[in-house]
Amino acid sequence: LAPGDLSPAHVMIRVNEALYGNIHRGMFITMLYLVVNRENRQMRIASAGHLPLFHWSARTGEHQKIDPPGPALAIRSPDKFTAAISETVVALEPGDLLALTTDGVTEAFNRQREQFGDERLILYFIEKARLAAEEIKEGLVKALSSFAEGAEQSDDITLVLLKVKET
Repeated sequence: LAPGDLSPAHVMIRVNEALYGNIHRGMFITMLYLVVNRENRQMRIASAGHLPLFHWSARTGEHQKIDPPGPALAIRSPDKFTAAISETVVALEPGDLLALTTDGVTEAFNRQREQFGDERLILYFIEKARLAAEEIKEGLVKALSSFAEGAEQSDDITLVLLKVKET
């Protein structure tokens, strides 16, 4: 549904049209969809009820959560979904870090039934943001394992990292 369309919101609208009424009642899908233009270093992003994208600026050292409005897929009729979804454009600079996780990361539990949480995850990304993506990933896997103290994993743990190439 995406070829030839650089608008994440337009693609999400088509995905919702395909899913609405075609999956089991009470089910829904969250999704974050982004298109990165490497030439002009811009990212277009739309969200269908997914966790925000973490963006750390290498130039300023500041971070933000990018969370364009949009409902989960397959729960709203096509016209209502279209009216509710939007996309955001973000300028990217060399060294920037983008991180997308599923709630299995923030909701990972330890033996005391405490969650890893948003704050701990954000602090981790800020501390490690200047490292290579592979090092950030490996470190987060270790941090989650250490935090869990052997507690059983209760959800999927998914991480997508993007580092903007230094010039």
